[in-house]
Amino acid sequence: MQLRPIEKQDTRLLIVKATEDELQKYEKESNNSSPLSDKKLNQLIEKLEEHQPKIVGINILRDRRINNQDNLIYICNHPGEKQLGQRYPGYPAPQEVQFDRAGFSNVIEDSDGIVRRHLLFEKPEVTSPCQSSLSFSFLLAAYYLKAQEGIEAETNLDGNTKFNNVIFKKLKANSWAFRSSNFNNSGIYTEDELGGYQILLNYRYTKTKEKRIAPTVSFSDVLEGKIRPNAIKNKIVIVGYNTEGHNSFFSNTPYTKSSYKKIPALELQAQMVSQIISSVLDKRALLSFLPKWGEYLWLWSWILIGTSTAWIFHERWSLLILTNSTAIIILFLFYWGSFIYGFWLPLVRTILFLFLASSTTIIVTNYSLLKILVINYLS
Repeated sequence: MQLRPIEKQDTRLLIVKATEDELQKYEKESNNSSPLSDKKLNQLIEKLEEHQPKIVGINILRDRRINNQDNLIYICNHPGEKQLGQRYPGYPAPQEVQFDRAGFSNVIEDSDGIVRRHLLFEKPEVTSPCQSSLSFSFLLAAYYLKAQEGIEAETNLDGNTKFNNVIFKKLKANSWAFRSSNFNNSGIYTEDELGGYQILLNYRYTKTKEKRIAPTVSFSDVLEGKIRPNAIKNKIVIVGYNTEGHNSFFSNTPYTKSSYKKIPALELQAQMVSQIISSVLDKRALLSFLPKWGEYLWLWSWILIGTSTAWIFHERWSLLILTNSTAIIILFLFYWGSFIYGFWLPLVRTILFLFLASSTTIIVTNYSLLKILVINYLS
């Protein structure tokens, strides 16, 4: 992931964050369970509306809707497992909000705690306080694409969602032998892990803290009129907390050695919105695994390479090591190039199979030669 080219910010989005200092200040003015009073949030939205954003997403769990504002998308939460096995009961959308104006903000973590998947749709449980089947990120992106470009979501004959010719292929479980092993990091998911409608999340990597996924401003900047109108006009504005706690959280990303290692929920939602609109409008690649037959062909090709090099150079160890090292370099180049173009190749399994094929061939070849020498000696 971290070897991919650095990308520019998605300037179609604007993140409006509440910092810890701002929350402490506003909490004194709040008369409910939220650190942000209805009055303060109303003031913020009114300031934003003066500059005509295309759509505003409120990534804050609220009990009540914002007064007299129609171009807002709210969040709710489906029930789910929390850490230490505790059951999270979920959270409803604000009162009097229409069903198509609230989306769930639940995310899915892999077994190692990293978010690699993007949940677009999920049928809620009957007892769920959140009855939206559409994700917050999908609602924001779909509204923007329809209002800005006249593009609407459709379903093709295979049951996949698409915008124009861009198809968001639903992740499917890989049912071959390695599924029983813990190979999640290399792209194997079981049927139980793929509930709802999931795709892989192709993070936009801008590297520095100063230039994250999208331009970012604080609540105070907006309330004090410090933001240029063009920074808001026709944008997707996502409003939320930039801290842990207050029903907000940080998520682990695949970028384990950078400032992107953990990002706030607000930024994760922006990543998901950007993925959808960028794939439709910019033809930015969506990540996917090879089909089952493609993985077989890929792996058998590298098994053949390992077998062939070991057979040819089994008596010349220096050339064998050089050849296998070159093969590994070529494999990494293939992996890097395919990842840029949207395919997640099974890197770990490929290296494993390459060395197993090479080692097995050397053992078999040397055993056969030893057997011939012994027979010749005895005869």
